[in-house]
Amino acid sequence: MNMRKVIIGLGTGRCGTKTLAHLLNIQDDCSCTHERLDVSLVRGKNWFRKSVVPSTALMVLDDLANRKEPVVGDVACWWLDSIPLMLDYDGLDIRFICLKRDKEKTIDSLSRLYEKPIIPRIYKAMEKYYDDYYKDFGKYAWKHPESFAIFSTENLNSLDGQKEILNFAGFENHQYDVGKRLNKRGKPDEAFVDYWNRVRMAVRSLQRGESVGDYPFSVKPLGS
Repeated sequence: MNMRKVIIGLGTGRCGTKTLAHLLNIQDDCSCTHERLDVSLVRGKNWFRKSVVPSTALMVLDDLANRKEPVVGDVACWWLDSIPLMLDYDGLDIRFICLKRDKEKTIDSLSRLYEKPIIPRIYKAMEKYYDDYYKDFGKYAWKHPESFAIFSTENLNSLDGQKEILNFAGFENHQYDVGKRLNKRGKPDEAFVDYWNRVRMAVRSLQRGESVGDYPFSVKPLGS
């Protein structure tokens, strides 16, 4: 039985997933999309954790299984909770590639997508989302190292790093595009940096059980 080669890219978001999709898509005989689902089909879970219902995931898998390209795939943060279903889908040889960026840089970037002020409670939720995401993916990587791997976002910024990703994905002939950074955000202004630094300081104070009184929000020690 010929197995359909599929690549599923993952990551928390704001970690280079769009650049990863671009890298995969420029490989010979490969068609890889980025967040191909309409957001209306995606449901939130645990604040930033997103997922899709099994019927939607099956619809995507059916489409991937019947595409004409030799290698197909999609990259999106919401595939993490669909992994068990994907592993049970017959006829697919799936490689799961997960990008991991520095935690504070990831949260900094995610915070700019959030319209409301980032109070310590929200910051803690972001930290938990980040930690849980890579903990859950790591369980699969430990059990199935031939099919699951976590790569630093920095891999996208060097030839050797891209080569490591493409080797794992199973490509023999590599096409590189070092320096390509999609969705790159501009440098935040000084007011944002100052506010964000004070949020971090407030979170650390709360973790030590200290009260926080001189920040632009009203908070109490954690657990109080």
